Amino acid sequence: MNESSAHCLTSWPADDAIAAVITDVLDKDEAPGAIVRLSAPGLAPWTGAFGLANVDAGTPMQPAMHGRIGSITKPMVATLVLQLVDEGKLSLDEPLATALPAAASLPNAASITVRNLLTMRSGLFNFTEAPGIFDTISTNPDRIWTPAELIAVAAERPANFAPGAQFEYSNTNYILLGEIVALITGKPVEQVFRERLTEPFGLSETSWPAGPELPEPFADGYERVPLDGPRTDAPPTGPTTVERATRVAASAGGAAGAVVSTVADLDRWIDILFEGKALEQATSRAQLEILPILQPDGTPSGMGYGMGVADFGGIVGHNGGIPGFQSFAARIVALGVNVSVIVNIDYGVAGTHPADAMTLALRTLLAGHAAATSR
Repeated sequence: MNESSAHCLTSWPADDAIAAVITDVLDKDEAPGAIVRLSAPGLAPWTGAFGLANVDAGTPMQPAMHGRIGSITKPMVATLVLQLVDEGKLSLDEPLATALPAAASLPNAASITVRNLLTMRSGLFNFTEAPGIFDTISTNPDRIWTPAELIAVAAERPANFAPGAQFEYSNTNYILLGEIVALITGKPVEQVFRERLTEPFGLSETSWPAGPELPEPFADGYERVPLDGPRTDAPPTGPTTVERATRVAASAGGAAGAVVSTVADLDRWIDILFEGKALEQATSRAQLEILPILQPDGTPSGMGYGMGVADFGGIVGHNGGIPGFQSFAARIVALGVNVSVIVNIDYGVAGTHPADAMTLALRTLLAGHAAATSR
């Protein structure tokens, strides 16, 4: 990946200009609040908190508050898997049935590779799309889901395509990768996550909760749900209402989305990812190699996905969504700027992703500022 900057930032835009971008998205998406952090070489990090952490109490958002980061868990778990590859304990081309014999009953388990799982090209059914699964995350927050239960949901469905044939986002892939990590190390993946990632790299505010509670201080989460019909793992359509979703069954996210963090820790994580601090150099480069995602007609979509790393048109990292929160942690590659966002609602009023919209709008603002100040 070419990280050369088209424009080098020598300063941040004015505070009110950054705030205007963030509050515009909050207003359009009818989102309670957001925490945003920007960092770049040579500049002091910029951090801001906007809106409300608790709507009923009128509690303002604070920069140090924790929130659920959903699928930003995935690049972290991918890094654990790649550490095992570096240590010679696992091969990227190893079949799923060999790497995790307990998953041998899954469709195409003998031909799906670890690489297919990492890059979302396995063809396995996405367990969160099964009726009732996603609904229980917020309606039954004390329900503890085991990885075996989640994998069994996918085992009951046929494959959507042959391994490697195309890209399709499936949370099942990362539940399986978490189990591979646990099998090889002989420890729960949550423990491996702590021992190999959060503790050695100083991510002291990042955790993998076993239950539905959030560490202090935290923002309350809010879920946008349809007035009619079930809650699903898809943007709600039609009339909606908003319900509090602070306590959720994080175990249903597991290695695909259970982690909790802060924007300061997410900023540190982006540096760990891009600087290859947790992996050998060649493996780090491989993790950041983005495979294009094609449209149904076979033309490039402008998006891509590597080994737990997504490319949103030059913004590289990952976003996350789980009932109560939506998040983004990535680097704007052309500018060398890290962007970390936690919003305490999962969807905007029109089914939009507020943290995604915020990141894209900030990229536009920062690129314009960089161009103007480099003249």
